[in-house]
Amino acid sequence: MGVPSLADTGLLGPLWGPVTGRTQSIAPGTTDTALVRPQALPDALWQGFERAWGPLNVSGLQRMATPEETARAVVSLATGEFGYMTGSTGLAGGGPFGGGPFGGGSMRMPPGFPAAG
Repeated sequence: MGVPSLADTGLLGPLWGPVTGRTQSIAPGTTDTALVRPQALPDALWQGFERAWGPLNVSGLQRMATPEETARAVVSLATGEFGYMTGSTGLAGGGPFGGGPFGGGSMRMPPGFPAAG
């Protein structure tokens, strides 16, 4: 569980709202960062993996997020545009994901690419 789970259930908003104003969290989808991309993987191979992985795992946008897209979601929640929103989690996942708590099932690897592990 953790802070996003607490925020999603609305526990932190009422608890910290009078003290700090608002409490937000974000649940990003898979984002193309060094934490996801294996080191020393050639760019062409990584780009081919991304193109094949997206449609199998993210039904909405059918791709991974860029770091900039995830950062914009965080900044947006911090602005006055969401000034009356507290104790909730912004989902920035590009659509339902094949694995995890919002999609059901496991992440699917494209044919020809080994499973992580």
